[in-house]
Amino acid sequence: MGDFFEVLAESLFRHRGVVFFVLALASLLVADPSWFSLMLAMPLLALGCGLRAWAFQHLGGGGRTRQPRAPTSRVTSGPYQRLSHPVYLANVIISLALLTAASPRLWAALVLAAVVALSYLVLGWRETRQLCNVRERQNSQPYGLRRVARWERSTWLQIGLYLGALCTAV
Repeated sequence: MGDFFEVLAESLFRHRGVVFFVLALASLLVADPSWFSLMLAMPLLALGCGLRAWAFQHLGGGGRTRQPRAPTSRVTSGPYQRLSHPVYLANVIISLALLTAASPRLWAALVLAAVVALSYLVLGWRETRQLCNVRERQNSQPYGLRRVARWERSTWLQIGLYLGALCTAV
């Protein structure tokens, strides 16, 4: 069972962009947005994007990788002082915000939210195992928000396109 779970975790890590793209498309197919659902989602979306930006200020651009190997050092500053995986938590919050904005039927929202949550639990488990024997990063200074914005431009574009698609459906 352990080997299967590790293979699943590695596969999910390598193909997470495709997996979450398919989930986003599925949520658009069952979406029934309203201006109220869009406005209700905005504070949650701001919280998730803010946490993600704060985490990347401390993690750096190396956190946006497709390489499945373990990192060479572990970040323990900023949100990493209290959270093991703040980027994953931020992604779950953003996903919940986008689901709130999409306002699909309850069964669809529950299924999609469960798949997202389980996926990030698997990814978090994988990363926790990788970080067990990794040394703490010493004397790291947070990166500037301009640099973070540059690293994150594809994330902002994807969120904007998703919300744009929802707005055209209202």
